Amino acid sequence: MIRKQGIIMKKKARILLALVVAGLTLYATNGFSVPAIEMDYTCPIGKEKFRSIDYSPQCPTNKFVMFKNEFTKEELEKYEKIISSKEYKAIPQNLPKEYYLGRFYEMAGGFSDKEIGETYYKAYRAQINWNSENIDILKESLTKGISYLEKSLPMENKSEFPLSLAYLYISNKEFYKANALVEKQDKNVHLERIANFYYKLSDVGKSKENYYGYDYMDFDNKSIDKKTEKEFREKALYYLQAVIKKNKGHYSEKELFRLVDLYKSLGNEKAIDEVFSKAPSEYWSLIVSYYLDEPIGSIGDVYDEKKLATEDNLKKALSYADKLVKMISKNNSADKIQYNLSIILKAETERRLGKFEEASKTLSKINIADIKDTIYRYDFERLKELAEKKDSSVREYTPLPIMY
Repeated sequence: MIRKQGIIMKKKARILLALVVAGLTLYATNGFSVPAIEMDYTCPIGKEKFRSIDYSPQCPTNKFVMFKNEFTKEELEKYEKIISSKEYKAIPQNLPKEYYLGRFYEMAGGFSDKEIGETYYKAYRAQINWNSENIDILKESLTKGISYLEKSLPMENKSEFPLSLAYLYISNKEFYKANALVEKQDKNVHLERIANFYYKLSDVGKSKENYYGYDYMDFDNKSIDKKTEKEFREKALYYLQAVIKKNKGHYSEKELFRLVDLYKSLGNEKAIDEVFSKAPSEYWSLIVSYYLDEPIGSIGDVYDEKKLATEDNLKKALSYADKLVKMISKNNSADKIQYNLSIILKAETERRLGKFEEASKTLSKINIADIKDTIYRYDFERLKELAEKKDSSVREYTPLPIMY
């Protein structure tokens, strides 16, 4: 049992790596970041020594935020007066450093509206993710973020995208302002960003795209009612289709499954089948996993054991699995790993359909001696055992916590 659990843990770790390599967008806030390293710091004001993993650390005692690496003597003299003031000391100590920095920028002067606005946006975002109970400060961060970022418009650099302000508008339920701001951006430059923005608001892909880490919120998703959510999904679909059209019908794996997620959320299952029917063969194995509701490469696990794939979807999965095996069998350059994986995927689909004899027959095409990988050997042995027992059961997949 211990050996099997260890294999499963290694398998899931490899799945995470495979997903990163495949190009899924996993943000630093979701755990797939370069591991932060704790370093020694000396506060430039007061010379307090401390350790921190932050790239812009905050001095523990006087709460000065080291927002850059070097400070002049004149700057430090000015900044010391600010952090020693009653106003700065009155800031509640349980607030994020970004709020301290926003107040500091205001008091110090010389910082642009955009710098201050972005800092208050980060302060607001940190508070909604920490579930801050200080409603007044939360509202202040929101309104100040909007105010300063509005004053920074129009942006001189056309390559910039006003994402922070758009998210603050959403949090403040000013949906019309968010739409107007985003949709007036140059489509030749920002089409992909617009599509990503509305997809994030649509709230349809977080269970899959963010399944492997913490889903860090950029806006208050509780602000969006069901009617508006549907409108955002329709916009997300429209702009994603525009991106694919711009790329002459080509799409990435991420774009393919975002398209599918959006169709599903809008109740258009027929469109999903049509999209898959035109998908390149490189996506067939992923399509099988989609119809099975299985995480990629995780045989016998499902995302939701209370809502299993219908028989119709299982049959669709088998159709693609069968095509995959036939295609790889005809490919003289395909290696044994590709072949064995396609066989295992087909056998799993047959097992889920209750076609146990067919599953056993499919697995018999694999020479166990050819499976050098311990993880795939475990998949093979477990699947063979389930088929022999005429067991079509599944388990609900639980990802391992991300350690960094």
